[in-house]
Amino acid sequence: YNFFTHTAEERILVIDDINDLHFLPCPASAASASFAIRINDDALNIEKYSYVFIDLGTPVKPNDVGLFYLNGKIFIRRLYVYKGDHFSLYADNPKYPKIKVNDDDIFYIIGKVIQ
Repeated sequence: YNFFTHTAEERILVIDDINDLHFLPCPASAASASFAIRINDDALNIEKYSYVFIDLGTPVKPNDVGLFYLNGKIFIRRLYVYKGDHFSLYADNPKYPKIKVNDDDIFYIIGKVIQ
């Protein structure tokens, strides 16, 4: 997006506890998934404690559901772009507030939720 300065960083996702890894079947419709993550809230129209599949290589576009890092916290939310000058993360459930991303925030788009 043209309204924030961004850089491509040479970083990778870290798994701190290798002893807690487990595997689940990956549906054919999510064949490009990089990993799965469990939903821990009811912010989206996704059943709480179910898994979603994340693709690290697919761009997250406006209104897509993505996995985001913002100021030390991880969110699974929709990306909403306001007239090309700023963006927010928002939930489908109205009890969760929109989260505006500011210039001074530490923000990363990790990947796109593909299922």
